[in-house]
Formats: sequence, C-alpha cells, structure tokens
Amino acid sequence: MKNLPALLSAALLWIATSCETNNFLPGVSGVNLSQSSLSFEPGNSATLRATPLPYNAPATPIVWSSTDPDVATVDDQGLVTAVSVGEASIIAAAADKRGICRVIVNTGGETGTLDWLMKGDGTLTLSGVGIIPSYTTGAGAAPWSWYFGMIRSITIGKDVTSIGANAFPGCTALTNITIPAEVTGIGASAFAGCSALAAVTVLATEPPVLDPSAFDGLPEDAVLHVPAGCGEAYEAIPAWNDAFSSIAELEPEEPQE
Repeated sequence: MKNLPALLSAALLWIATSCETNNFLPGVSGVNLSQSSLSFEPGNSATLRATPLPYNAPATPIVWSSTDPDVATVDDQGLVTAVSVGEASIIAAAADKRGICRVIVNTGGETGTLDWLMKGDGTLTLSGVGIIPSYTTGAGAAPWSWYFGMIRSITIGKDVTSIGANAFPGCTALTNITIPAEVTGIGASAFAGCSALAAVTVLATEPPVLDPSAFDGLPEDAVLHVPAGCGEAYEAIPAWNDAFSSIAELEPEEPQE
C-alpha cells in the first residue's frame, strides 16, 4: 500500500495534536463564591453560588461543607441555614481547590428599655437609655444567658444608668470591660464568676453603689481603673477596695482646643 506511510504519518500527527490540545485544557485553579461573608439570625437562610476557576475549566462537581454545623449548615445546592449564634465557615470544594464564606450568626432583642445584640464573634452590646434589669437564675435569667460562656466582649451604652443583679455572671471568656460614667449602681453577682476578667474600667467620678458580691470570683490580680483623681474615693469604699487587687487612675484627658 503506497499510501500506508502517509496514513501512518497522518494518524501520528492526529494523536500528537490531540495530546497537545489536551495538555492545554485548564485545570481548576480556584473556586469563586457569590459571597465571601454572611451575617444573619438563627433560622434564616441564604444560597451561595460556587464557580470553579478559570471559567473555561472542565465541569467539576462542588462539594459543600460547614466547619460547624451547630452554627450553620449547608446542603448540596449551597443553601446555608443559620442554626445558632456563633461563627462558621462554609466551604465549597472543587477538585483540590476551595472557596470559603465566613458566616456570623447573631441574635438580639429588648430588655426593659434597652436593646441587646449578641453577635457571633462573641460581642454583646446593650444600647438605649435606662437600666440593665436585675435577673435571677433559671427562668428569670438574662435573655443572653444562653451565651454567657461565649461572651468575649461587652459594650454597654453611655446612657445606661444601672447594672442589675446577675446581669453577666459566668462570662468566663470576658477579659475586660468599661462601665459608663452614668452608671450609679451595680447589683449582686453582676459579674460574679467572670474568672478571666482582669481589668475593669469605671468612668464614673463618683463611685457607683456596689453590691459586695458583684465581682466575686475575679482573678486575684484583677485591676480596677478609675478616672484621674478618683482613686482615693474608690479605695475608701470596702466593696470596691476588696474586689480588686489594686486600683489605678486613668491618665487625665487632654483639654480640648
């Protein structure tokens, strides 16, 4: 067959060309998610879309997962559902590449005349005008009591005037707090059992009325910070003096020009 060499050459050229073409097919280099973060309340849902990169990459199945299903779940279509307060990452994997969406689940409500917000990052904020009511244990506990163990920061609004009993007991991850200048009283066991609360700043120039048990269970080296010139006033009150290893005065504020 005179044409056999030509046919073989053509076949080899076709094979070589096919292999060369396949070598240039792009692999998956990453995963693009429609959102990089989500923030919502328990029970709410949102759908994420995942696209393998580059956009002309071969069709690749997406595998969805959550780093903490107790906080947020995800199904095989990318539907994310908030379960409880906290933080989690939703992962969309294609081949050996991943796209990640950070999920923060928050909750909140009202207590007395104040609003409260518990964020998934461990921050509790109370805002509005008035008092933080007194609470008990069990059914009468603070509405954020479910999250005592995860509270890492508490922000109390400047117009709060009193902190009631059992407001924040057992917040073992809380390391410091600032109590606004308008607060005139702090109730029983308000911060009891906050075993990492090593620094408390009180901005009131006149010491608030303090229940002796308000700060039970603080670290032995816990320090109270008070406005400049007010150290002696706080030291003169046994409840304040006994609750802390030392009382330090804040630096005076620079006068406004």
